Amino acid sequence: MSVPSDQLATILPGQKPDGQEVEIDETRIASRWSLVFKRFRRRRLAMAGLVVLVFLVSGYFTPSVVAAARGRSSLGIFLLNLFLGWTFIAWLLAVYVAARDADRSIAEAS
Repeated sequence: MSVPSDQLATILPGQKPDGQEVEIDETRIASRWSLVFKRFRRRRLAMAGLVVLVFLVSGYFTPSVVAAARGRSSLGIFLLNLFLGWTFIAWLLAVYVAARDADRSIAEAS
């Protein structure tokens, strides 16, 4: 059975020739995450949204990562960032506390 070339151009991966979605056979997929990624691959906008979400969350917790890298007490900065970081002022405060010089804060305390 041959299919005319104009019909081949209209069939997208994951679709039947009539335009309906093909059901995913979940028994043939190795893990739950591969099922999630297989569904996301069909919807490029959803995959792009997932990538943007990962970048936003990593940017949101940047002060905690900076504090841990500089050897500061990162638990307090993490909690400040987690609960009040959405206010942006608290996020800037967390960035400042995480990035300030540790020697300077010790000298000011004595």
